[in-house]
Amino acid sequence: MISGMHEAKKSSFYNAKLLRRLKEPGLYTKPSDSGTTIYRITCSNAFYHPFSIRVEQTGNNYMLYWKEVKGGSWCKHKRYERSGKKRLTSAEGQMFIKHIDNINLDTLPNCVFELGFDGDGFLLERRTAKGYKAFNTNAPEQQFKDLRTYLLKYTRLSFGRKTTF
Repeated sequence: MISGMHEAKKSSFYNAKLLRRLKEPGLYTKPSDSGTTIYRITCSNAFYHPFSIRVEQTGNNYMLYWKEVKGGSWCKHKRYERSGKKRLTSAEGQMFIKHIDNINLDTLPNCVFELGFDGDGFLLERRTAKGYKAFNTNAPEQQFKDLRTYLLKYTRLSFGRKTTF
């Protein structure tokens, strides 16, 4: 029987590999300015293109970055096929923060995995000058899906675009 810890380690390894291929910075070791908070969601699914969306907040300024690799989570990700960035308005940034607040990131464990569940891979990270917090799951609850949907509308990404076999 596979333990939840084994699944968490496997997922952590996969996420690190995916983020390297996306050329995304490692937030755990990245120094952060005292007034900057960096959030990132990384989503993967066996049948859809994995992607990462990062929001950097400095005061009331919000910058959104996105990247997507070609192929489902089972593919070898050799390159990213889409990337972009967009400045969010203060109102859009504040709505993003409301979505983050609904998740209560600080109260969550680092990972929750349902054994035998082949669902979405969802990693939410936050980096501040004070430290790092992450939550990783293969069965995201509705508030995570709401956050993903909210951020996707500002990108050219489409979670749900099936890969070709």
